[in-house]
Amino acid sequence: ASALNAGLSQMRGEFFSWLSHDDEYLPRKIEAQMEFLSRLGREDVVLYSDFRTIDGESRPLKTHVMPAIAPGEFRIWLTRESRLHGCTLLVPRLCFERCGHFDPNLRTTQDYTLWFRIAKEFPFVRVPEVLVNARIHGNQGTRSMWGTVLAECN
Repeated sequence: ASALNAGLSQMRGEFFSWLSHDDEYLPRKIEAQMEFLSRLGREDVVLYSDFRTIDGESRPLKTHVMPAIAPGEFRIWLTRESRLHGCTLLVPRLCFERCGHFDPNLRTTQDYTLWFRIAKEFPFVRVPEVLVNARIHGNQGTRSMWGTVLAECN
């Protein structure tokens, strides 16, 4: 959370997107999302996309086609499904101005608590395209710190 918040404090543009050290953006990720925003005709939405999981050697494992969720149902979906991948997001600066930043007291769920707060005020809209490769490996925090994940979720 502290690294993400440091990035937010240095942000000069109108949109935020981050790439975790073990994941990969596909070459058109930002371009595709900006084109989608342009067609949508509004910039006060959070975009998310489909993604592919890959293994430690970058071999494809599974394509995750995300559902398009109605804004009024997004927070319950986020709570029940927990399948949103943060690296697929494109978040307007306005969201952070209204909803705050990542909670540095949370080690594994700081992103989901922020998405939950943002989804109360802003719609999340799906870009129906695979834009991120998400690496699966044993050293991921959600795997190696499972007890912390459970405690934070509870």
